[in-house]
Amino acid sequence: MFAYILHSVDCAEQVQFLEMTSGYLPPPPEGYLWTECPTPATSYRISVADGQYHAIEYVEDPAVQLATAKRTKLDEVNSYRSCRASVASTSFGLVEADETSRTNFNGAVSMARLSQEAGRPFSITWRMFDNSEQVLDAEQIIALGLEVAGYVNACYERSFALKNTIEAVLSLEDLAAVDITAGWPGSPTTGGDEAAKKGN
Repeated sequence: MFAYILHSVDCAEQVQFLEMTSGYLPPPPEGYLWTECPTPATSYRISVADGQYHAIEYVEDPAVQLATAKRTKLDEVNSYRSCRASVASTSFGLVEADETSRTNFNGAVSMARLSQEAGRPFSITWRMFDNSEQVLDAEQIIALGLEVAGYVNACYERSFALKNTIEAVLSLEDLAAVDITAGWPGSPTTGGDEAAKKGN
């Protein structure tokens, strides 16, 4: 296996990393050179000293490493939050709480309140996360809607706290110690963690 890096004459640009077992190198563009390096080529950069080109092992700036790792961890928090917030743990049991379900809750709660204002009876059959059905009156669906809203809000608050912690860490070691699965609303006894696993 042969490895080469295509770079500018002054080594300011390292534009292509090539590994090959045989064949010929394509001609470099004007102002660029191919320089051989160990494999994997992406782990090296070319430098020039006294007119000679040398392959040196590339070590990423620790600050850049930390910033990149933070971005990855923040994305993981967003994904985990979406998973946790998609199923709410309530006193009525587990219910779906994704965006569509929350819209349905808003509609049901609005109808329940209008029925109360008009002095009319109200009932609705609501399908739970386990596919069982519960017949709820106006007060119950309003209470369930409030619990779902509170649960989802708590998930977002937890994600915001985790993001603040992630942004504040000063080392990769401290970043690795941040457990993004801890401290969320819901528990194994209420099904919150199990719901998150199903969401994955």
